[in-house]
Amino acid sequence: KRELVNAIHKLPADAKMNIITFSDGYHSWKPQIQTLTASVRSSAVDFTKAMVTSPKTNVFDTLEFALKDKQVDTIYLLSDGEPTAGRLQDVGAIAREIRALNRLRAVTIHSIAFGEESPLLKELATQNGGEYRFVDKIEEE
Repeated sequence: KRELVNAIHKLPADAKMNIITFSDGYHSWKPQIQTLTASVRSSAVDFTKAMVTSPKTNVFDTLEFALKDKQVDTIYLLSDGEPTAGRLQDVGAIAREIRALNRLRAVTIHSIAFGEESPLLKELATQNGGEYRFVDKIEEE
């Protein structure tokens, strides 16, 4: 939560954003991307702080959903686990399918792994022009 809140605070005022949470499925904070006004930024921070964790991790369906939005040019994927839910759970299959879905769009995918290194998140960032970051200690606020 802290990493996402920090990222939201660092975004420029004219940025556009949405937040998609995922566990066994996925849920979009807003139905469409929002321009980052002061009230939208505050609402995004409040939404982030209220998020609860789940033991399920649906990486593929969530990324597929995010890539369908034609306004999206950058994705920040934050996860504390390997895929355990969704249509695809095999790491290699997810990386191949996301690369194929993103081939023409060229959306940048940055990823942050929490708790354990994630070969999947590293691969998704590498093959989609993003950066990978690993945070080995999760501190609750």
